[in-house]
Amino acid sequence: VLVEVNTALHRGFSDLSVNVDSIIADGDRVASSLTWSGTNDGPLFGNEPTGKSFTAREIEVVNFEDGKLKDVWHAFDRTSMLEQIQAD
Repeated sequence: VLVEVNTALHRGFSDLSVNVDSIIADGDRVASSLTWSGTNDGPLFGNEPTGKSFTAREIEVVNFEDGKLKDVWHAFDRTSMLEQIQAD
């Protein structure tokens, strides 16, 4: 699912960028705060491009076990993004 969402975002925002605001590591856990931004110049989730820009935040927590990726949890403010670009 993550690959499909990222592909859709890159189609919808040709100038999509992600800034890493902070990273905190504790043992086998890494947490990061990210800021996403871009201009909606392509189709997105069935909506036509609006030409409007957005900035939205994401928090991501990655857990490792025995040196290998165990799981990833993230919360992206999709509602804020869609409101800013005025998509349905």
